[in-house]
Amino acid sequence: MKNEHLDYLFRSLKHHPSPYIIYDLDGSIRWINLAAEYIFRTEDISEIGIKKINLEENEISKDLIAQSYSTPVEVRLREIEFFMKTRVHLIPSESSKDFMLVEVLCNSRLGLESLRQTISCIEYDRIDLAYQKQYDLKTGQITGVEALLRLRDEEGQIIPNDVIIPEIEGESLFSLVVKSSLEKLKEIFAIKSEIGLENATIYLNVSAHTIMHPEFSSIFSNFVDEMGFKKNEFGLEVTETAELSSTEQAGLYLQRLKDSGIKIALDDFGAGYASLRYVKDLPLDVIKLDKHFTNGLDDKTTAKLIGFVVEVCNSLSLEMIGEGIETEEQKKQMLEIGCAIGQGYLMHKPEFIETLNNWYIRRYRNRFWDKTTNKNARDAYDTLYTVLNILLRFSAPLIPLISEKLYMNLNSGHSVHLEDWPDVSNLVEDKELIMNMDVVRKIVSTSLSIRKKNKIRVRQPLHQLVINIDKNEWLNSYIELIKDCLLYTSPSPRD
Repeated sequence: MKNEHLDYLFRSLKHHPSPYIIYDLDGSIRWINLAAEYIFRTEDISEIGIKKINLEENEISKDLIAQSYSTPVEVRLREIEFFMKTRVHLIPSESSKDFMLVEVLCNSRLGLESLRQTISCIEYDRIDLAYQKQYDLKTGQITGVEALLRLRDEEGQIIPNDVIIPEIEGESLFSLVVKSSLEKLKEIFAIKSEIGLENATIYLNVSAHTIMHPEFSSIFSNFVDEMGFKKNEFGLEVTETAELSSTEQAGLYLQRLKDSGIKIALDDFGAGYASLRYVKDLPLDVIKLDKHFTNGLDDKTTAKLIGFVVEVCNSLSLEMIGEGIETEEQKKQMLEIGCAIGQGYLMHKPEFIETLNNWYIRRYRNRFWDKTTNKNARDAYDTLYTVLNILLRFSAPLIPLISEKLYMNLNSGHSVHLEDWPDVSNLVEDKELIMNMDVVRKIVSTSLSIRKKNKIRVRQPLHQLVINIDKNEWLNSYIELIKDCLLYTSPSPRD
C-alpha cells in the first residue's frame, strides 16, 4: 500500500464510531483512532499493546488489499491484560512492512460505553459489593448473605447492573471484574465469625452467561481451593439475563462447581427465563423465588403457585428462599405456605442509619442549629462525629471506597484503612436507655403506621392516643417526646 493510501486510511477511520487500532506484525502499535482513545482512555499509544498474532504464510494473500477474519486479540492496557473480540485485517504494504488493522467488535454504542466504564472501574478500583442477609423466618438466624456486584462511575454513582453487565459479561474483560469481586469477598470471609456469619453461606450473584464461560469455572474453583472453604461455605446465585442455549452444557459447568464445594442457587425463579426446566436439568441446591410473587401474596392464585414451588423444592430436597419480604404479614404468609427462609427489607434494613438519621439528627436538629459556642450544640456534634467515625471504621472492609472518602473528609485526609477495627468493649453502653428507646421507637413507628392506614396526616392533631403497655411507669419521662412525634409537629424553618 502506498503512503498516500495509508494516509487516506488514517483519515477515513479517525472519526469512525468503532475503535480501530493499527499495529505492525511484531505487535507494536502504530496508530489508534479517536474512538479507541475514548474507550481505552488514552492518547499515548505506548500504553496499549497487542500480543503478536502468528499467521501462516499460506493464509496471506498479497494480492488482496485486506484479508479479514474474526479472532480474539490479547490486549495489554497499562497494568491490565485481557482478550477482546475483534475483526482483524491484514493490510499488505508495498512501500513498507505489512501491518494489522484491528476493529473492536461490539453490538452497540452502549456496549462500547460499557466497555469504557468497565475498564475505568477495574483500573481505579471502583468495584464494590452490596450485601443482603437471608434469615430463617422462624428462628431469625442468619442462613446466608447475598453479595451483589456494584460498579461505580467517575462520580461515585452506582451504574445500574442491567445497563452495563449484559453488555460486558460475554467479554473476557469481565473476568477481571469477577476476580476483583472475589478479592472483596476475602475481606468478608476474614471477619465472618466476628460479624455473626460463622454458619452462613456467602453467595456471589453471577449471571448464567458467566457460568457458561469455561474461564469463570476455573476462577471460582481456584478461589475455593485458595481459601480452603468447607462445603457450602461459598455459593453462587445464578441469574438469568438470557435464555440458556444449552442447559446440558450449563449443567456440566455447574456440576463441576458444585463438586468443588460451591453451593448453587437459582436466583429470580419464576421471572424471565428461569423455569421448571432449569430445576430439572441443573444441579441446584437452592431456589430463590422472585420478589414479584411475594408482592402478590394476597392473590390466591399467586399463593397457590408459591405453595406448588415449595412442594417441588421439598420433593427434590432443595432449599427455598423467598425474596422481597417487606412486611410482617408477608413473612407470616410465607411461613404458612411453607417457605422457611426469607430475604428482604423487613429482616435486613438499615436500622442503625435509620435510627441515627430519624432519631438523633432529625429529632434533635434544634441542637445542631444552635450556635457552635453553645455546649449543647458542641455535645451534639461531638456525639455525631464519634458515631460516624466508628461506623466508617466498621464499614471500611464492606464498602472501602465510600468509607475512605467520608472518613478522610471527617479526619483531614487520614485514611480509615490505617485504623484499628472498632472494639465494642471501649464503648459506653447504657442498656436501660437503649431498651427504653427501642420501645419508644416501636410505639412511634407503629402509631405512624396506623395514621397512614387511616389516612391521618402526621401534621393533623390527634384527640388522644392510647398506649397499652405493662409496667409503663418509666414511659412517663418519654411522653412529651412521643406526643411531639405523633400528635402534632410544628413546621421547622428547614421543612
